[in-house]
Amino acid sequence: MNIDTHSHFWPKSFLEAMHSGKEYFGWKPKKVGDKLAISLGDVTLTFPVPKVDLDDLDARFKARNEYQPISMEALQIVGFLWCQHLDADDALKYATLVNDELADVQAKRPDRFRGMGMVPIQSVEFAEREIKRLKNELGITSLAMPTSYRGENSDEGNLLKIIEIAAKEDMSMSFHATYLNPVGNDRFPRYYFMNSFGAPAETSLSLMSLIYSGFFDRFPEARIQFMQGGGCVPYSVMRFTQRYNERDDCRVMDHPPHEYLSKIYFDCLTHDDLSLRLLIGRAGIDKIMIGTDYPFKSDHPGGASNWIRNGVLEKSEIDKVAYQNAARFLRLPKELLPNS
Repeated sequence: MNIDTHSHFWPKSFLEAMHSGKEYFGWKPKKVGDKLAISLGDVTLTFPVPKVDLDDLDARFKARNEYQPISMEALQIVGFLWCQHLDADDALKYATLVNDELADVQAKRPDRFRGMGMVPIQSVEFAEREIKRLKNELGITSLAMPTSYRGENSDEGNLLKIIEIAAKEDMSMSFHATYLNPVGNDRFPRYYFMNSFGAPAETSLSLMSLIYSGFFDRFPEARIQFMQGGGCVPYSVMRFTQRYNERDDCRVMDHPPHEYLSKIYFDCLTHDDLSLRLLIGRAGIDKIMIGTDYPFKSDHPGGASNWIRNGVLEKSEIDKVAYQNAARFLRLPKELLPNS
């Protein structure tokens, strides 16, 4: 069994609007040459926009398994559709559409798909209401969360308040880099640095901000995942620990920063054997899960699930990374797991 915990989907209502030439919560279809692009304000994205996505679950499952075996996906919206530009009312309408679609997919094929719901960060009240609806009415117990919100880090404002509410409700949370305007974006004009630097930098800043907020001291049992293998943090965390030991203003949580990495889950998208082994050494083999960034091109060459089953891991580690850690993170029913 292989569970992909970093897998994206395009909301049905968004795709219908784009292909029918309609505006959707500020997003507009736009022709670039003979291809359909999408735009928000002065930003135009040229990712291939499919006509349908989750409408045909068997077709998606087949497409996923054409080059690597994926038994189950934990689904979250594509990384540029957080819609942080919306006001609170529209953000709630948008989150409701996304979450209802996820719940329908999960109910139809719980053996293949698990939903990671979204909440309107614009309103703590609305977010709390949606978290409880996800959990108590829709059967979704995981959230997809942005690494930042309108320039605020994960240790401040609405974002931290909502993270704490979700933790109290025992929701697992997966943090994905904010694609639009990542930290340092004004310094990334060329070479697709906005992604190569931007995503790891966003992830790193969010991860360390959450650690320094004292969140893991207040919620030691919280199930938190960061994408891109934790960004730069696993490779530079001892610099933070050095500052923790040197400076009073850096000693704001109970333990040195590096000690918190073993409390956090990570996807395996480090893109090479040495980096993955270092991540395992920092966080522990019980905290690493498959991530592919489907349908985008950030998967490990040849497919992450193939990679972790063909040499990079010890035999005793493979099933943990392939599905056991994800099953614990997602709180999967035992009947969905092998040998149950």
